[in-house]
Amino acid sequence: MLVGQGAGLLGPAVVTAAVVLLLSGVGPAHGSEDIVVGCGGFVKSDVEINYSLIEIKLYTKHGTLKYQTDCAPNNGYFMIPLYDKGDFILKIEPPLGWSFEPTTVELHVDGVSDICTKGGDINFVFTGFSVNGKVLSKGQPLGPAGVQVSLRNTGTEAKIQSTVTQPGGKFAFFKVLPGDYEILATHPTWALKEASTTVRVTNSNANAASPLIVAGYNVSGSVRSDGEPMKGVKFLLFSSLVTKEDVLGCNVSPVPGFQPQDESLVYLCYTVSREDGSFSFYSLPSGGYTVIPFYRGERITFDVAPSRLDFTVEHDSLKIERKLPEQDIAQGSYIALPLTLLVLLAGYNHDKLIPLLLQLTSRLQGVGALGQAASDNSGPEDAKRQAKKQKTRRT
Repeated sequence: MLVGQGAGLLGPAVVTAAVVLLLSGVGPAHGSEDIVVGCGGFVKSDVEINYSLIEIKLYTKHGTLKYQTDCAPNNGYFMIPLYDKGDFILKIEPPLGWSFEPTTVELHVDGVSDICTKGGDINFVFTGFSVNGKVLSKGQPLGPAGVQVSLRNTGTEAKIQSTVTQPGGKFAFFKVLPGDYEILATHPTWALKEASTTVRVTNSNANAASPLIVAGYNVSGSVRSDGEPMKGVKFLLFSSLVTKEDVLGCNVSPVPGFQPQDESLVYLCYTVSREDGSFSFYSLPSGGYTVIPFYRGERITFDVAPSRLDFTVEHDSLKIERKLPEQDIAQGSYIALPLTLLVLLAGYNHDKLIPLLLQLTSRLQGVGALGQAASDNSGPEDAKRQAKKQKTRRT
């Protein structure tokens, strides 16, 4: 403690003189490159923010923290002392989700012409808060990636920002100033049950009033026989968890002639393969399903293999694919790709039935030819034995 000639402390004039001497470089020697200057400025905002939550940090160009300070809570002022010449980086570190411009300032302190030595202000300007939300699959705690979400002022059609959801369904908008907004979700394929919500931004980050909901995802496949697309194959959909009301764009009528083999399966609806053999379920909520193919000609109901296929819809479209074992191919089974369903006969249709019969006949003839070849190969030996037997009898 500094004590004057009297009984008290040094007067205010003496303390002021000490500060002036320090700032002018008079004091303990730090080397020829050492200086004492202050780098200061303001965190500025046109809207109300809590300045005390913001920190300003000074780093070396190699990323080492040299100094940090808080902002003044009333006006956002900050000051950082510098004792060395050199290159530095000044960063603003606000709460997560708050945006500023700039976020960093590079400093080259030479003690002569740099902004700190000249006493200029370094300002960081607030540009907005963040708005967070989710797009969920119906009845699920998570949602899909890839849904486009847009932000607009309430009562207007102009988009302010657009983004897409991340895995799990989360999305965020940044640099949003206080106000009332609408959030809208769109997707070129998926049906949305809740496609819009609202949000109010005041003096901090904000969350959407409610999640956006995807009603379901499209599921597709195709069926072929002998390389040809099959039209008219019905695909019946079952589930023990999903209700019929949650499935969109699917025929819920019963299928004449179909007899369910598993009573535990609850019938939902069916779809029919098109000219190119493709079929699709327009919108299925996340969950587990069973599909059973059913193909009936004019007089005969034909077997389709596999007779059933289980699949799960998660948070994305699904294309059903399955490959048959090699032995099925060797036995003449024909793969239905990508569904890999095998139709054993082409229906009561002469244009397709006759080629199949011809192919079957050709195979049977091939088997007969092999048998005949085996018989021909054994013929000379049998003839020799017969001749030997006859000679023995004559003797």
